Amino acid sequence: MLPGRGLTVSACRSLHSLISVELSDLLRDQRPREVRVTISSMETDSCNYCGAPGVLKCGRCRASFYCCKEHQRLDRRDHADICRNYAVRSSPDQGQYLESTCLILPGNLIFTEEPILVGPVANSDLICLSCYKPITDNDFYRCPDCKWPLCDKVCANASHHCAECDILAKDEAGIGVPQHRGVTPRYDLIMVLRGLLLKETNPRAWKILLSMQSHADKRKQADDPFHTAAVRYFTEVCEAGFDEDDIHHVRGAIMVNCMLLKSANGTSLRALYPQFRLFNHSCIPNISISTTPEGVITARASVTIEKREPLCVSYTGTMEPLWQRQKYLTDVYKFQCRCKRCVDPTELGTYFSSPRCPDCRRSFMLPPGDGSVDFWVCETCGLRYELIDVMQEVSEWLHHMDMNDVINKRTVRQLSKDVDRIQDSFNALHYVPLQFTQNLLRAMKEETYETFKLRHEIWENHLEICNKLEPGKTRRRGFI
Repeated sequence: MLPGRGLTVSACRSLHSLISVELSDLLRDQRPREVRVTISSMETDSCNYCGAPGVLKCGRCRASFYCCKEHQRLDRRDHADICRNYAVRSSPDQGQYLESTCLILPGNLIFTEEPILVGPVANSDLICLSCYKPITDNDFYRCPDCKWPLCDKVCANASHHCAECDILAKDEAGIGVPQHRGVTPRYDLIMVLRGLLLKETNPRAWKILLSMQSHADKRKQADDPFHTAAVRYFTEVCEAGFDEDDIHHVRGAIMVNCMLLKSANGTSLRALYPQFRLFNHSCIPNISISTTPEGVITARASVTIEKREPLCVSYTGTMEPLWQRQKYLTDVYKFQCRCKRCVDPTELGTYFSSPRCPDCRRSFMLPPGDGSVDFWVCETCGLRYELIDVMQEVSEWLHHMDMNDVINKRTVRQLSKDVDRIQDSFNALHYVPLQFTQNLLRAMKEETYETFKLRHEIWENHLEICNKLEPGKTRRRGFI
């Protein structure tokens, strides 16, 4: 027993700061009631292993203490189950989200997890539903029962295909079945069906899926033809007793929470994860994500994250202009981003989305600074542009810079001057020059001093953009 505590040493090992223990039905003769005993009176610096005064702190969760390194080592296996550097929080405006519980350094592991649901992307070329290999033959094999494209009989008899096959086989007219090679939106049905089947095959995963944000009501009102088609397909064509509200929710949850990944065959897939869905969005993310071909996801800190700071990934591309990011977030996730980057008209001093003023040529056209993009105003002369004017100028430049017409017919010296001209027309950190130079790097094949020098200048420019818009230990930096 610890003095004055009435707790055994073994009980102390499982305790850490601010844990609440729920006790109910304390007395047989009293009405059952919920009692919360908050361990706030305990000394939070007791050794997690023996209860002695702690002098060392767990470097990850920073919530457990130890009297010596040996006791920290002995407690490592038990402590691993509760050691986290993040916690789930909730708020009326943000819902559930992840927040750091301690200082997290760049490269530190947040978590690793496996998907609860995997399937093809909505618009996909023909792939096998079992092994996800691309189907390249015009005379391809079809499942004898559901008629969907597969590799062979082995894939047709795979256990994970049998359950969905029974439902898909109800489509006797082949309304949802891909008929020939080429990209088709019909693969959207597969992910939805697999999500619905979790209700019977994996109740735990189904419970997680039900807890995910779906914006189902908004999707019903928006009358999205693809969403409506999926609902009608599983209520009118493949009648399997699915609840219509469940179908609305499952497809909405997939659209809001799925992550793209590559299979071992290089095929693009979608997956849902228990915790990944809880990351907030920011156009300057502090979390870097990597996946394996098997779908295992790893989340690490890309920059230093202070205690009680939200953990954020980017739901959009960080190297997309403001109007594209906001449109995608509004269409898919039903919110307008107001992160530090979006509420700064200059986008952290990069002017990444802002064209140069066509009148004074000294300043840039800036958005209001509240995340909206409807109008843009020159910061010097006050000239006003509508969004369509800004988009038109960008579109004309991108069309003018068609790579086959530009690169193949010009020398390296001419291409270097083209880079300078485009950067002068916008600015060196703008979206349009970035697009041009990214394509230029992919297209340049020569290995000469001039090409190496130009590549080096472009890499330096891309790093400067990354340092501002996607800082830290990120995959993009590795590619550069």
